[in-house]
Amino acid sequence: MSGIISAPVFVGEFPQVADSNWEGFVVSIYAVGCLFGAVFIFLFGDKLGRRKAIFLGAVVMIVGVVVQIACVPPNHGATAQFIIGRFITGLGNGVNTSTIPTYQAE
Repeated sequence: MSGIISAPVFVGEFPQVADSNWEGFVVSIYAVGCLFGAVFIFLFGDKLGRRKAIFLGAVVMIVGVVVQIACVPPNHGATAQFIIGRFITGLGNGVNTSTIPTYQAE
C-alpha cells in the first residue's frame, strides 16, 4: 500500500489521504481488521474447524476486496467505503493467518 497511497492519481481520487493522519488510518485499518479476525478465530476456531475457518476467511477476504473495488470516486463515500473494505479484508486475513500455519511464512 505504501507506493500506491502516495501516488498522485490515488490522492486525486481519494483526496482525504493527502492528510497524513487519514493516510495512516487507511493503511493501519487493515491491521486492525487482522487483529479482530485473529481474535474471532481464537474464540470460535474450535467450533468451526480448520476447513470451515479457512473457507470463511477466504470468503470474507473476497467480500472485502469487492467492497474496495466497488468504491468509485467521485461519490462522497468512496474513501469511507475503501476503509470499510480494507477492514473486512483484514478480518479475513486475520482468520486465515491464525488458522493456516504456513500462511504466515508466505
